[in-house]
Amino acid sequence: MIGRFVEESRELLDEAESTLLALEKAPQDKEYAGHAFRALHSFKGNAGFFSYTELEDLSHHAETLLDKIKEDEKTCDPVAVSFLLIAIDALRDGIDQISDGIEINLPGKKEICRYLDDLAGNNSDTA
Repeated sequence: MIGRFVEESRELLDEAESTLLALEKAPQDKEYAGHAFRALHSFKGNAGFFSYTELEDLSHHAETLLDKIKEDEKTCDPVAVSFLLIAIDALRDGIDQISDGIEINLPGKKEICRYLDDLAGNNSDTA
């Protein structure tokens, strides 16, 4: 079951990444933000189901920023896309750790969450 989670997670993160790269080229196209949001939302739900709270938390912060972008509450700019891609890379690291059978350790997670919150207009210290 964990193997299927890892496989599906990689697919969802690849989908989120590719749509973010498309969004970076066409920031006015909110459909890309919606696709990336849905991929991260699914990832977050799966991570929560398996009690991978570190992954669930980080994906929640990324998802919040994407929601603001898709709802036109936040302008999509290169900085936002860069931090979303950084978050995806960190989530991939967590998936690799699960695949390797080691405990999840996401160095810099708190800082990434804080930056995502700031970009989304949420000034929260709960990361």
